[in-house]
Amino acid sequence: MTESELEEARRWLRLTRARQDAARPADGGDFSACGDIALDHRVAVALLEAVREQLPSWDRADPEGRAPPVNERPDVPQGASLLLQPSLLFSVDWAADGSGFARPEAYYVVTVPDLEARIVAASRDTDAVTGHHDLAIGWCPPQRDLAWGTKKVVVDWWRRLGGAETGPWEAFLAEGLVNGERAGLWRRELWGRRQERE
Repeated sequence: MTESELEEARRWLRLTRARQDAARPADGGDFSACGDIALDHRVAVALLEAVREQLPSWDRADPEGRAPPVNERPDVPQGASLLLQPSLLFSVDWAADGSGFARPEAYYVVTVPDLEARIVAASRDTDAVTGHHDLAIGWCPPQRDLAWGTKKVVVDWWRRLGGAETGPWEAFLAEGLVNGERAGLWRRELWGRRQERE
C-alpha cells in the first residue's frame, strides 16, 4: 500500500466511522460504507492487491477464459510503504436466481496497523450488483475478537444488499477464518429459518 493509498484508507475510515453514527436506510440500495462507493472500491483494490489472483473472476476473464491483468490500479510506484496480507474470512454463492450461473462473493479482512483498524472487503466476480467488483464494506477495531468484529460488518453488508439479492446466499463455497457452520449461523440470524433454501 502506497502512502497515497494509506491516506485514502485513512479518509475512508474517518467517513465510515462518521456514517456509522448517522441514520441509514435499513435494507438495500445504499451499498457504500463511507458514502462514496468509488472510494470504497479504491480502498478495497489497494487492500486486496496481495490476493488479486485469488479473487472471484468470472466476468474479469477474456473470451478464452484467461484472467485479465490482475492489477486494477494504475502502475504502483516501487517501494510501497505498507505491505498488507489479507486473510480470507469465507466465500459464498448468491446464485439464487436459478440461472445456473454462480455468483460468488468472497470476504477478506485486512489489518492496517497504521490505522489501528481491520478493514473488511467483499469481492465479487461481477460488478453488476454494486458497480464494482471489490468494495471495502466496513471495519472493526484490531483489539476485538476477529470473528465478532467481522460478523457485524458482513451481516450489515448483507442487510445493505437488501433487494439487490433475491434472499439469503445459496451456498457456502470456501472456509477461511470463518467456517461454514458459523457463516450459516450468521445467515440464519439475519434471514431466519423460514427463508432458508431447501
